[in-house]
Amino acid sequence: SLVLEYDFIIVPPSVVEKIPSASVDLAINSASLGFMQHDYVKYYLEHIYRMLRPRGHFYSLNKEYSDHLGIGFYSWGFKGSYLTKLMEYNNRFSYAQWLGEKVE
Repeated sequence: SLVLEYDFIIVPPSVVEKIPSASVDLAINSASLGFMQHDYVKYYLEHIYRMLRPRGHFYSLNKEYSDHLGIGFYSWGFKGSYLTKLMEYNNRFSYAQWLGEKVE
């Protein structure tokens, strides 16, 4: 599988469902989930959780509040599935910078 052949893979939306479950150490999303409709956010968050290995990490740099452009970080329904390791705002976008470790 491609996941086993490479250290890093940039995944386009068309192949996210093909990534094997529990095969990824780190998933990163930067400045896009906060601008998607709720159904798309839920879709990606479910797949990120599915793909991550136990104790894998999810790094997010996204806006924190919902508005007319999309769903903010504080409205995502996944936080009980992760242990927060980092939460800060010191970045050029002024977005919530969050790192969570997957818990079972």
